[in-house]
Amino acid sequence: MATQQQLLRKFKNISRVLTRCANMKITFSGNTAWHDDGAINLPLGDFSDDDFVTMSIGYCDHELGHENYTKGEFYERAFKESSFLKGLLNSLDDAHQEARLMDDFKGCKNSLRKLVVLCKDKGIFVKPSIEHSEALILKAWVLYGARLSNDQPLDEYYRIADALLQQKFGNDFYQAIHKIFNPTVMRSINNTEKCYDTAKQIYDLFMAWVDEQESDDDSDDADGSEDSDDTQSDSNDADGSEDSDDTQSDSNDADGSEDSDDTQSDSDDADGSEDSDDTQSDSNDADGSEDSDDTQSDSNDADGSEDSDDTQSNSDDADGSEDSDDTQSDSNDADGSEDSDDSTTNDTTPSDSNEQSKGASDSSMQPVGKKSEILDSLDDDSFDFHAQLREQIAEMAKDYNESFIEPLKAIGRNPVSIDEYGFCNVGDTHRLVSSLKNPLKRIFHDENYCKKSLDKKGATISSSRLSTVVTGNKRIFERESIGRSPNAAISLLVDKSGSMCNSDMRMANSVSYAMSLALDGIKGVKNMVGYYPSYEVDEDGRYINNPNLEIVKTFDKKPKSADFNISGSGGTPTAAAVMTATSYLVNRSEPRKLLFVITDGEPDNIEELRIAIQEANAVGVKVFGIGICHQVHGFEDADFEVIQTEHDLVEALTKGLKHAFK
Repeated sequence: MATQQQLLRKFKNISRVLTRCANMKITFSGNTAWHDDGAINLPLGDFSDDDFVTMSIGYCDHELGHENYTKGEFYERAFKESSFLKGLLNSLDDAHQEARLMDDFKGCKNSLRKLVVLCKDKGIFVKPSIEHSEALILKAWVLYGARLSNDQPLDEYYRIADALLQQKFGNDFYQAIHKIFNPTVMRSINNTEKCYDTAKQIYDLFMAWVDEQESDDDSDDADGSEDSDDTQSDSNDADGSEDSDDTQSDSNDADGSEDSDDTQSDSDDADGSEDSDDTQSDSNDADGSEDSDDTQSDSNDADGSEDSDDTQSNSDDADGSEDSDDTQSDSNDADGSEDSDDSTTNDTTPSDSNEQSKGASDSSMQPVGKKSEILDSLDDDSFDFHAQLREQIAEMAKDYNESFIEPLKAIGRNPVSIDEYGFCNVGDTHRLVSSLKNPLKRIFHDENYCKKSLDKKGATISSSRLSTVVTGNKRIFERESIGRSPNAAISLLVDKSGSMCNSDMRMANSVSYAMSLALDGIKGVKNMVGYYPSYEVDEDGRYINNPNLEIVKTFDKKPKSADFNISGSGGTPTAAAVMTATSYLVNRSEPRKLLFVITDGEPDNIEELRIAIQEANAVGVKVFGIGICHQVHGFEDADFEVIQTEHDLVEALTKGLKHAFK
């Protein structure tokens, strides 16, 4: 079993998690974290690990913000257009909903700030770098810029992203995007719709910039420019001009003109002659010689040689002949005219012979060059906060092999539990309270609380403090002060499973109400009462199959008899109920902590109950079992008494409490 300190951290942390989201169902299962409407699941991890708990609590708070303030229809609208737009919306909405959450729940500010610090340490939030693509730089700039308004420690990361944004995109884009999104704009965003509008403006500006990169790729210099790589043609010049790489044909220039890079290009003649448009073109040489039609030939014109019409070739005229427009060819004129680089064809016939033979799609429809690289990078999830946070929580939980008993979620008074068969007899209960109160007072006051302290004078010297005299410490004398106040926190758990018949349920209600009322009358004693299992219902009145611990009386509230009119149903998850009650007790400041379990039958898991009681004892919570007419297994490490009637309770409590305070 874990050490006492580990168990203390575990129960305190479980209590922190369970009390984060009053209107959310918290479950512990599997090895992944997820959020659905009204529910958050955390993996079975080491709750004595403060980092794991910090990340889990931060995740719960973050998802609670989405539950309260996010409108999902705008995410659907963004995703239909682009996953990248959805990512921009998510970054803005995360900051927006966290800001509203911190305004409504002040305690969340500290937990979310700790989450950001831990995310930096774990590499979820990373420094942007020059190696990142333009798309990632933009995502980082929006992510960190949005969170700065929430006073989160991401200033350095934002400054780096801002500098890279200007370097990668240029001044025009940099100035334009700062008008769309800046701290003033972020402070004005108060709903998901405004997040969407801002994200859409950023996305539209970015895509316009991407289109400009395509235009840059398609333009070449008029003369002396470097040849480009074309998918379908390699042109070899007659006199040493740079070659273009083409997969299917070679065209040779007569006099050193620059080659053109075109997937499906138009041929320009030397002196303005008209071009002919033909799927399989005939080339006419300079002096009107007849062309030969060859299926797979390359023709090289000098000045009047017969040109070949090739399905996959490019013909180049020497001077003034009519140029042929071939669906898959690039023709280069004779005297250094500008080469054309175009991803579309001006031919009247849109298909080419290569497409007919191979069935390939039109390559001209695919983005090329820098635009293609940018578009390919849009799906990079390096700055996807939610995905990486869930992955990190799962990573921290995957090596946890110890058994974990899932605690019950604590809920308030559940109207579904009220039933006429559960009504307790108020008259009998008050008589029972009178018989309980005085014995309980004597027990608590007999067990005085002793507090040790150090003073400048006294009768007993502390050996551990004696050596500090040379440093000027004069408080070396031990003193003991006896506290007459009981100073105790007590939790009562009541089994309301289906095995509790009407008479047993009425007895359990009477006993728990009498105990709570009697304890509440003792100064310095605080008590809480919870029934398990309690099931909620959905909008259609159907039971939700997740057991809860129904708190009918909190530590700071007076007991009311109407709150104890509970009927029985469901199983007996006693171990889970003990886990929840223990997590509440360990966070109490009272030095004495006791847990009473009132039950009538076997728990769902006897071994888990044994473990839960052992862990409770290890962290200073004394467990005492009260059996309604039956002995119950699993309480071997706790005091256990069986009562047949309400009046047997006084003797059982007296015996149990005396033993608990030994």
